Amino acid sequence: MPQNVETPAVGAVWGSEARSIAGAIDGLTNSPSSVGLQVPLAPSTFRPIGEVAAEIIARIAWRRKVAELRGRGDRVLAEFLAHFAAERGIPTYVDELLDSYLAIDLAALELAGADRLPPAPLRVVPS
Repeated sequence: MPQNVETPAVGAVWGSEARSIAGAIDGLTNSPSSVGLQVPLAPSTFRPIGEVAAEIIARIAWRRKVAELRGRGDRVLAEFLAHFAAERGIPTYVDELLDSYLAIDLAALELAGADRLPPAPLRVVPS
């Protein structure tokens, strides 16, 4: 009987492959050549954005904040995204990213269960 069982941190099951929504958009990495956010790591060590996003989304506090922000309505979400884009000087990038996410077929998202957050990861509690 396995004692260390975890669910995938984030992702929708499409066929037999677990994929995060962020990972579904091809070509996004946090390498210096890509536009957007960089994740500070050891020099010359870069990870795919989907992998980093999965770790962030797996955090329970993050998930609660996202749900609360979404619950406050469209205006608050729009203001948040506009503030984020303006503060970092990346409004064009954020606009293109919004277009990329909006291009994902809604029916496919719903079918895969990717229209909602996945269950929180299981944690092993020592006995």
